[in-house]
Amino acid sequence: RPVLKASTLYATQAQGAAQPSTSELVVTSEQQQRQAQKIKLARRDRSISWERWELLMFERENDEDDGVTEEAGPSEADPVLLAAGGEDDASVSASSALSAGYFSHFDDPLAHEPYLADKVLINAYRQAITGNAALMKGKVVLDLGCGPAHLAIMCAQAGAKRVYAVEASEGAAAMAQRVVSAAGLSGIITVLQGDVEQLQLGEQVDVIVSDWMGPMLLGGGMLRSVALAKQRLLKPGGVVLPDLSELFVVGVEDRDYLMGTKERFEKLAGFDMSAAMTQVVKQPRLDSIARESQVFTAPHSLITLDLSSQDSSALRTSVQGFSMPFQLTALREERLFALMLYWDVSFSGGGQAQQPHVVLSTDPRGPPTSFQQLLLNLPKSIRMAKGAVLSGTITCRPSQPDHRRLDVEVQVEFGGVTASTAYSIPALLRPRNAV
Repeated sequence: RPVLKASTLYATQAQGAAQPSTSELVVTSEQQQRQAQKIKLARRDRSISWERWELLMFERENDEDDGVTEEAGPSEADPVLLAAGGEDDASVSASSALSAGYFSHFDDPLAHEPYLADKVLINAYRQAITGNAALMKGKVVLDLGCGPAHLAIMCAQAGAKRVYAVEASEGAAAMAQRVVSAAGLSGIITVLQGDVEQLQLGEQVDVIVSDWMGPMLLGGGMLRSVALAKQRLLKPGGVVLPDLSELFVVGVEDRDYLMGTKERFEKLAGFDMSAAMTQVVKQPRLDSIARESQVFTAPHSLITLDLSSQDSSALRTSVQGFSMPFQLTALREERLFALMLYWDVSFSGGGQAQQPHVVLSTDPRGPPTSFQQLLLNLPKSIRMAKGAVLSGTITCRPSQPDHRRLDVEVQVEFGGVTASTAYSIPALLRPRNAV
């Protein structure tokens, strides 16, 4: 069959034929190309999150001019990207623009470099995938948010029969296609470009693998994508990697960062800008601590998620967020400047993975990773004696209409005084210092 070069599909798998080069991935006739475009539109409704509104208008105009009918559709065996439905036009339009901006960031190959250079991250996935070859051998795998297809390649090398590598960024999908071809794995890996929420395959998969974690686990919106794919596409008894996750909060001393920032602002452009510090402390940041001693409270576990569970709790959390109480006990006398949030994920494969399970941790006292930790500075520092307990509640909700952003509210109570503050966590929160 011809290979269709359209914004929603990169097919790198052929049937009994040599694989074409990237430059040859074109439709053999104008009519086939128009028909391919119609395939994308015929099964969609207006609730789709369009990545390129201008492209949609162009395709519709061409279809009307050429008289292409709507009976044409993909065969059941062909992987396509279809709309999930259910949103009004205003929400779709706003979400479309926000999603387009988010995914365009990953068109640049350099945006993936920090993750690929993260030895802790890559080694954890490699150990979980190649060290559990029995979970992969002869299986159908779905790699969600595949980026340059490094996880898909690991799965193929571990013996997967077929791998669907899905990436919403057009540039990253094109990169993945080239990387897969260069690796000689085009007969196993099929690269699909589009939103994973719209993905439908002609078969269910045995394994879902994804680097889905973001700030507070929910940041970036990939948890929702994985949870939806699990509901719709994973076979009963199938495996999600990683599947177990836990979010922690801990208290930290942060005076060096704040004092250093204040000193810089006092001299900016020859002006004293230190009055801006009130705004600086309101901004969440991804950062790593300079000294382990900055962490001076015992950690508190906020939430645990199990993607291998048969219930829908992970999906519910990804959509609704959470509101959880916490208590931090001071291990020494110190001044509390900020709350730090970090997470661990485990590759248990629903209990099918070899023991001990691989764990990827972003604990600030462990090896540094590209994820770093999320710091939320308090408006005023709090002096805590050894053994003192600070109580509070952290509420985290996906923003609207951009569910990739997070709206976070922190309420703390100490010494009979209660205070609260709010933060907005961008979908693309830049780390202050790269690993």
